[in-house]
Amino acid sequence: MGVTLPPLTCQQIQPAYEAAGHDANLAYEAALAVKHLRRIDLARDGTRSPPGEDSPEQPLEPLVAWAPFTDRVDGRTVTAIASDVYLSDRGHALVEFVTDGNGGLWRVKRSPHSRIITSVSVEACSWGCWGGPSSPVPMRSVPTQDVWVVPAGATFRGEIEIEYDEPTVDVLIVDLQCPSPA
Repeated sequence: MGVTLPPLTCQQIQPAYEAAGHDANLAYEAALAVKHLRRIDLARDGTRSPPGEDSPEQPLEPLVAWAPFTDRVDGRTVTAIASDVYLSDRGHALVEFVTDGNGGLWRVKRSPHSRIITSVSVEACSWGCWGGPSSPVPMRSVPTQDVWVVPAGATFRGEIEIEYDEPTVDVLIVDLQCPSPA
């Protein structure tokens, strides 16, 4: 008969969780290096949203997602790209860009191959060790689209998939039945 261990605390698993995240980041960076890619932060050209209900302006038409277009920024003409439209109260996935050193600019699609390195039971509130309960006050949901400036001399080439190993700590939450904030 096996021995059943009591659930751990969030504090006890934090080092293993952080180490797994660190190792996954190293694997991701190595996968970029194999493809001769490097991360690049693009200048933001703002966020587009329809005006508020009290505004007399007409709502903005969405831009075609991930299709380069010409824009004006600080009096100069630039090439820009826009994200998919998302609802502001739900957020959106992190958008990352890489460059290939030959003027190519790519949006990254991360494709991790999860590998469980350990499984643990943890006593925690229903929302887990990291994060918190949702707000009792609903946020206003607005269709939103992010826009970035393509650097001079670069050409947006589309999406590139980056596969890498992702060590993972499998966490089973034993719910402490924490009360939600009022």
